[in-house]
Amino acid sequence: MLKPKKEIFKKEIKRDPFLETVDKIEANIEKNSSHYLKVFGGIVLFVIIISFLNNSRNLNKQMVSSSIGTALISLDKGDSENAKFQFEALLNEHSGTSGIEVVYYYLGKIEYDQGNYTSSKEYLEQFINSGHSVDLLNFGSVVMISDILFMSENYLEAIDVIDESIKKSSWSFLQQRLQYEKAKLLIKSGKNSLGIDLLNKLNQAPDISASLKSNIETFIGKFGV
Repeated sequence: MLKPKKEIFKKEIKRDPFLETVDKIEANIEKNSSHYLKVFGGIVLFVIIISFLNNSRNLNKQMVSSSIGTALISLDKGDSENAKFQFEALLNEHSGTSGIEVVYYYLGKIEYDQGNYTSSKEYLEQFINSGHSVDLLNFGSVVMISDILFMSENYLEAIDVIDESIKKSSWSFLQQRLQYEKAKLLIKSGKNSLGIDLLNKLNQAPDISASLKSNIETFIGKFGV
């Protein structure tokens, strides 16, 4: 005799929690499929934009480097007006691009050589404040700025600019060159004894270069100090 079938009530069925979660996720995706597609599309678009911006930055950097090289060729040939025009165009078209900072230095130098000291000082200060790490260009900027200040009879400020650069420089060669420039300013401003003492101290440095030693002796002979 067949046993009657046992009636199965829903409350007796135990669901697997993992499967239950999967079902909920599937249902949620089906219900909000258009929303998820929008989110996914947004993520893809974001990745594409970031990739494009990175490529654009690299391209801009290459263009800036190439244009700076072209301008420097003009400057090296003595065509400072053409070089100046190219450097100014670079600032207008690629402001904020990595590597553009050196343009401030070269524009400052051109203006300095042409006797336009106010604009030269502004460009050179922009270069220094940019934090660019080329020590030789920083050295050149500081020397030109201090000379501009000295010509304006701002003697103490001119020396302070050099002192500040000496503190920041970690290259012994440039520190000595800056001290030499400081000694010259001291002597030119009438502080002969301080300038002479600094020159003598530099001249006795064990690691002094032959060229700097020659410059010191030439300066001493020229000014009779």
